[in-house]
Amino acid sequence: MDDLLDSLDELHYEELITLNHAIVTRIKELNIIKAQSQLQHFRVGNQVQFTSSAGDLVIGTIVRINKKTISLVTEAGARWKVSPGLLTKLVNAAPMPSDQGVIELFD
Repeated sequence: MDDLLDSLDELHYEELITLNHAIVTRIKELNIIKAQSQLQHFRVGNQVQFTSSAGDLVIGTIVRINKKTISLVTEAGARWKVSPGLLTKLVNAAPMPSDQGVIELFD
């Protein structure tokens, strides 16, 4: 790795730009693979929880699995789109009352 970093000093501006584009593309590919792997652990109807950016514990039911996020609805009817890496599946959770809305299926 040190050899690779040392060789960067020998590259010209255009070569660095090309290398940067290749690195960014690869990072995006790896992020997609990671998100898809994490999405496989969840199903529509699962009860999940996560901590919001405000520090509040949010509990909800998955209503849709998107390409990169999971849509869920809380018992209060609030809707969230959350990265699967932030979610924890709840075991032995009571199902959400059916009057909370229609559950959407995959596209």
